[in-house]
Amino acid sequence: MLVFALEGFKMSLSAGQIASLETAVIKLGGYDLEEDDLGLIAVPDWDGYPTRMFEYAKTDDDGTVKRCNAVMLNPAPSQVARWVASSSIAALGRYDEEFARKLATDAAGASGFQFLIRGVHLEDMSGSGKHTAYPFFDGVTVKLESVPKGWTTNVLTAAEQQSTIEATIENVTQAGKFARIQSTTREQYWNAGGGEDVAGAAWLPVVRQLYQSAWGADDNLLMIANREGEEGRMGILRTA
Repeated sequence: MLVFALEGFKMSLSAGQIASLETAVIKLGGYDLEEDDLGLIAVPDWDGYPTRMFEYAKTDDDGTVKRCNAVMLNPAPSQVARWVASSSIAALGRYDEEFARKLATDAAGASGFQFLIRGVHLEDMSGSGKHTAYPFFDGVTVKLESVPKGWTTNVLTAAEQQSTIEATIENVTQAGKFARIQSTTREQYWNAGGGEDVAGAAWLPVVRQLYQSAWGADDNLLMIANREGEEGRMGILRTA
């Protein structure tokens, strides 16, 4: 049995309920970048976390094969199950399995349950048949000074790819809107009671700290904020 102690109430879920959610997460798939595991890699500000680098490939409709690396700290399905359960409780004030499954489906669509710390996610979000290279930094899509074409459908050079692995926050020229794994926005963070500066690249260390706090825990405040920011509930992130 798991006991979720969220602001204002406590709720227990059986092992069977969590196992049912875990099965649902597994059926959703995801983890598409976990092709060739290159092993553990140290990343600044991520000491003590099992960050791993993966090499993977995506093929454009014209046959162009694009290979990239991604440094990730991905939650296991059991971890995702606990996060969506607690987020359901936070959003509704009670546990609802149908709603929790919806949160899991949302996370699968938003990220494939993958939290990119460095490297590139190749995605064909426009449906054009060409994969765009999106560099990531601490769970957020970014633009880097070392990739002058920005989010490009061109094949990245070896130097550009390596720069996405070695990037520091000083190399970031633009920080995107969404934080993985649930596509939480700055506005949702604020609406849920968050009080840190999240303008521009200041969003990145806030996302990092919240995700690190969620790692191994029963709740993920970024995921909760995603729902609370929509529902206008509780202020789970609010501090005294």
